[in-house]
Amino acid sequence: MNLSEIRRMFPIIWNAFRRNSGVLGYTPKYKVCTLHLSHSSGNPIQTVSENTLGATITWEEEVEGVQGVYTGTLSANVLTEGKTNIFYNVNLPTEEYTFHVQRNHAGLLSIIFRQNGVGAGTFEADIEIRVYY
Repeated sequence: MNLSEIRRMFPIIWNAFRRNSGVLGYTPKYKVCTLHLSHSSGNPIQTVSENTLGATITWEEEVEGVQGVYTGTLSANVLTEGKTNIFYNVNLPTEEYTFHVQRNHAGLLSIIFRQNGVGAGTFEADIEIRVYY
C-alpha cells in the first residue's frame, strides 16, 4: 500500500500523521477541520474527514436561488482573528472561473464562486481550516 492509497482509505489517520509532521507524540499547535464540499443545486453538501475545532459547520446559499455565494455558519465562534488559516483546492474547468473561501468573523465563512463575474453553480472543493493557539 502506497501513501496515496493510505490517504484515500484512511483520511483521519493521514491527516493526523501529516499534521504531526510524522512524529509520534507530537502535539499540533492548531485545531483543524478538513472537509470535502460539493454543490450542484441548493445548499452545498459537506463530508467531514476530521474536525477538532469544537464546532460544526452548516452551509447554505446566501440568497436562496442565487448561485455563487454560500455561507458556512459555525455552531461556536472558534475562528480567531489572526490565527485562522483556510486552505482549499478546487478544480476549475477554465480560467473564466474564480473560487474563494474567507473568514467573515469568528463564526462565519463565505465561499464566492463565479464564472465571468456571474454566480456559478456546480463545484467540488477540498477545504482545510486551521485555528492556531
